[in-house]
Amino acid sequence: MNLKLIIRTFQLIRACDRKGFLWLTVLSVLSALLPLANLTVLQRLVDVGLEEKDFGQVLIYIIAFAVIFFVSRCINAYYSAKQEILGQKFVDYTSNMVQRQSAIMDLSYYDSADNHDRLYRAQQEANIRPLQLLNNSIKLFKSAISIIGIVAILAGSSLWAVAVLFVTVIPAFVVRLIKSRKLYQFNKERTVHMRRSHYLSSLVTSRGYAMEVKARGLAGFFCRKFVEIRQELRGMMRRIIWKMTAYDMLCSLFEAVSVLAVTIILVKDTVAGAYSIGTFVMLFEAFRKGQSFFYDMTVSLAGIYDNLLFISNLFDFMDIKPKVLSPEVPEEFPSDIESVVFDNVRFSYPGSETPVLENFCLTARKGEMTRIEGPNGFGKTTLVKLLLRLYDPTAGAIFINGVDIRRFSLEDLRRNVSAAFQELNIFNFSIRENIEFGDLASAGENPELERRIAESVRLSESSSIINSYPDGLDTMVGREFDNGVVPSMGQRQRLCLARHFYSNAPIMVFDEPTAWMDAKSRAAFMRHLEGLSREKLVIFISHVQ
Repeated sequence: MNLKLIIRTFQLIRACDRKGFLWLTVLSVLSALLPLANLTVLQRLVDVGLEEKDFGQVLIYIIAFAVIFFVSRCINAYYSAKQEILGQKFVDYTSNMVQRQSAIMDLSYYDSADNHDRLYRAQQEANIRPLQLLNNSIKLFKSAISIIGIVAILAGSSLWAVAVLFVTVIPAFVVRLIKSRKLYQFNKERTVHMRRSHYLSSLVTSRGYAMEVKARGLAGFFCRKFVEIRQELRGMMRRIIWKMTAYDMLCSLFEAVSVLAVTIILVKDTVAGAYSIGTFVMLFEAFRKGQSFFYDMTVSLAGIYDNLLFISNLFDFMDIKPKVLSPEVPEEFPSDIESVVFDNVRFSYPGSETPVLENFCLTARKGEMTRIEGPNGFGKTTLVKLLLRLYDPTAGAIFINGVDIRRFSLEDLRRNVSAAFQELNIFNFSIRENIEFGDLASAGENPELERRIAESVRLSESSSIINSYPDGLDTMVGREFDNGVVPSMGQRQRLCLARHFYSNAPIMVFDEPTAWMDAKSRAAFMRHLEGLSREKLVIFISHVQ
């Protein structure tokens, strides 16, 4: 097993909740020792109380047995509560960790199917596997303490019982390791199929696809494809499970034979006078509990091995480092923008050798509108991505006021360059919040910000849309969480433009901004844009007319 991975996982859990981690450790020790105390009480109850018929002694041992039982149950209940609380906290902690890691990933990361598999596995395992490893480790710790006590009890009377106890655990342990490895390989090799089944399900259940799916009668086809994939996955999983179950049954037979052999040995020695009745009861119970503890121990060890295999997916994802980074000592972004220059820029998307841009040159200046026109696939949107450093050029460079944009911090660059993308992303928040997302750092109650919102609405020709809703700017968008409005594509585009204008960035890029506008709105918008270009550096991208 990978000890470094175990240590790293424990460090992750400890970072989530130090006190909770310590409490689970202390409670596990207590819950492991109490069953051993009850074995001793049971032996004294039979030998001293029942054989000597001393009711007073019997009552004392019965009360002691009941008290230990009660305390043990209370500790286990408290342990379960602490474990559940830590589990909830850990789910949130790891989910947030994966989200933050996703947020810093390069856009190129999402261009690879293998990376999508890696992200899917990390998301699937992040919430449960580290905590399962902790639970397995604590159970292993508890079982180990109990087994040490059991072996000490048995060794003083029957070394045969100790030997049989150790031998019977080996087959079960091997079977569980094999099962863990097979399940891990199955999940890793079939990640694409699992992702595809989730995708097919989303096609039928998500509102974004609902209109096309219903209008073209595609639901039945997607459902059949989903069922086919799930049936294939279930069939493969079923074969693994039944094969491992057969091995488990053979292990159970081996364990049953061992119980029979040890019982015969203990009964024979007791009849011969080597043990008292109380000692026989204690040894027999100790052996049975030892088998149970050893069983728990093998399950825990196999669980640790199993979870380590899956946790490696989480840490593989967390260890990925973005390549598009801010410089260690960034240059201050200019307060007055004069020009943006693309100098012999070459760019190919990851996994493709065909360049989208080849020796591309462009100079855009403040005070004039720079127009870029071209057919689909010409690389117009790629220019926006490069200017925002969502990707870096394969060759050449991009300059703002003569400074390579790679010398600015990403935060400064993206705050001062605002882009209205072709993808019309409207979020399930209020219209006001959707607009304020253009400059979230400045959002809040401020008369100046209200004027900015009003101006953004005016420039984007969104006033008629917002005024048509009873709640105006406070109208919720989308119906996934609230009974909000569902804007048309033209309305979505104008709301996205309002967000873009609200950013108030000195460099503004418009990528097909009028594609969904009617003629009247388009003409008004272009007049606004002509006025804006006198104050800012404006790049306007459109298809060839």
